[in-house]
Amino acid sequence: MLSKSAQWKRKVKAEDPEKYAQILDEVRQYSQRRRDELKRRIAEGLLTSEEEKQYEAKKKLVRERALARYWKSKAEKGNVSKVNSPVLQTKKSPGRKRPRDMTPDERREYNAMMRRKQRDARSSQKKTAEKLKRRRQYKERKEATSPTKKGRRKETTPTMKQKRKRTSTKKTKRIEKISVDKPGKKKAMSTNEAEREEAMSTKESGKKEVMSLNETEEEKAMSRKEIERKEAMSTNEMERQKTMSSNETEKKETMKTEKSERKEGTMTKKAKIGEAVQIKKLNRKSKEKIIVKLSKVFFFYFYFLISSYQPG
Repeated sequence: MLSKSAQWKRKVKAEDPEKYAQILDEVRQYSQRRRDELKRRIAEGLLTSEEEKQYEAKKKLVRERALARYWKSKAEKGNVSKVNSPVLQTKKSPGRKRPRDMTPDERREYNAMMRRKQRDARSSQKKTAEKLKRRRQYKERKEATSPTKKGRRKETTPTMKQKRKRTSTKKTKRIEKISVDKPGKKKAMSTNEAEREEAMSTKESGKKEVMSLNETEEEKAMSRKEIERKEAMSTNEMERQKTMSSNETEKKETMKTEKSERKEGTMTKKAKIGEAVQIKKLNRKSKEKIIVKLSKVFFFYFYFLISSYQPG
């Protein structure tokens, strides 16, 4: 169904063509002014990010419509099938049905496909969060419906029912006895109660006195024990200090003896090393003398052989 403005334009076109032409001219001028203003803002770089996105989307839509018109005209002229045309099969392309024109089965398949695409397009964080949420909901449902150990189902109410406090049967019997309308019994009960209260008060006072005496005796015993402990601690500390001082003196003496022994050992080692060095030096000198003597003997021997040699 056409809008009211479209119906009015059709009516004006039929009744007054000059007025309709004037309206079209005004619309063209207005749209031209808007286009010029947009071009100026793009050239100066005054567009916001949202306006840029809208502009790009509009350009893309224009390109898709132009492609669709081109392939439609080509198919009409050359009998080319629309399925093999390279036009993008988007929602607004002519090769796809709109959801309102689909049958119930097609609509169900289309909705399932769109849900699948939407689920696949989510980030890994969202997928894990949804998985955990589904697990938690499943556990809650299972716990709510699962039977307890006794075979009964758990109560799903938010607050548990509070149990009534039961009074003992003895107290109820006493209350019933007192509530009987007999003046003699009431007086007897009142006198008995007074005697019981006096006996209880005397017992409590006696217990308090005994407790106070026991407390004083315990405090005295505790003070004696503390004094004995302190004395024992002081004697132990004195003994420890004495043992520590004796151990320290022994350690110092042992250290001194070890140092003296080390010094003596080093001195003896040095003396032994000096003796060994001197022996080595003497051995070297004796070896050198022997070598010199042998060299002289060989020299004279070869000289004698050479001088005594006479050729043929």
